Amino acid sequence: MLMLMMCNYHCHSLMLNSPIEECLPEIYKKFGVSYTAKIVPSILNEVLKTVALEFDVFDAVVNRNEFSERLQEALHEKLNQYDLRLHDSAIVKIKPKSKEVCNAIESHLINLNKNKDQ
Repeated sequence: MLMLMMCNYHCHSLMLNSPIEECLPEIYKKFGVSYTAKIVPSILNEVLKTVALEFDVFDAVVNRNEFSERLQEALHEKLNQYDLRLHDSAIVKIKPKSKEVCNAIESHLINLNKNKDQ
């Protein structure tokens, strides 16, 4: 059995968002014209960390679609709090910080694929 529950990992994501047009004056008043540079990076970082806590490294890598869906839901919720709309998000990279864990996941996935082929 693969035990990876407490392993740390890096996750990089991108998102496409825009302000809710009728809320733009309030957004400018609160955050200024450069609101995107001021609040979006911290929102993305906070949401990534929160969602990452819900998944161990193995599940984040193997169940990437589920991880991505949860990330998109959480981003949508958080951006709404700031009167922003989420158009799209994508996980660019999920990688365990430990080389040994990377190798263990890779071996496990290779074994899974071999068993499917048989």
